[in-house]
Amino acid sequence: MRTPRIAMPVSVTALAAALVITGLSPVMATSPQPPLGLPEASTREIDRALVTADEPHVGPASYDADAAGEAALAQVDRFGGPDWDIEELAASLGTEAEAAFAFVRDRIGFDPYPGVLRGAHGTLVARAGNAWDRALLLQELLRQQGREARLATGLLAEAAVESILERSLSPAPPSPDDPPASDVIGIDLESLSTRAHRDYARLSDGLGEEAERLGVGATSDLAAAIGEHAWVQV
Repeated sequence: MRTPRIAMPVSVTALAAALVITGLSPVMATSPQPPLGLPEASTREIDRALVTADEPHVGPASYDADAAGEAALAQVDRFGGPDWDIEELAASLGTEAEAAFAFVRDRIGFDPYPGVLRGAHGTLVARAGNAWDRALLLQELLRQQGREARLATGLLAEAAVESILERSLSPAPPSPDDPPASDVIGIDLESLSTRAHRDYARLSDGLGEEAERLGVGATSDLAAAIGEHAWVQV
């Protein structure tokens, strides 16, 4: 692994702690999760025969945008300010850097994708992000505490990448005050998973050799995205 290069040159009075945001941090899941990746070919015979509870939902011919907006705002009202506002979250965490670090480590899930996608605010709202977006959220929380913080970047060792791949996309534990996920998103996740496994098996069979040419099932792109890692120094 090469020596990390500093992405943002700023003066730091004390570099006593390097707060590392990686998939190796203990992101606890609420239930056992399968390893990241598409289903194995060996499961297709079973998956293609799965019986789904329903078919994909077909939306109405017309769409009431005003009603949808009001429904979305009603969902927002169910959450407190620290759930979506970085300033309020930072204030609720107090002045200790370790509290900000623990929040990102334990409450923000890890999603593998390249580059910066969600930013600090989007990562908080989504409750998940890659190393870059999680680091940006932590950096902003530290700045709200009045601390100087900078991002650093480097390449992770292959063993670390494999470990993160196995644990990626495990959901962060919800707050005791969070409403149930089913109330927020209105989706039967178990039924959705069953249908996704069935449809993937049937599509893979239909594609045949084309699936390999298209890279279906490959994790090399995810590994490359995870390998280019970012973290925070304070």
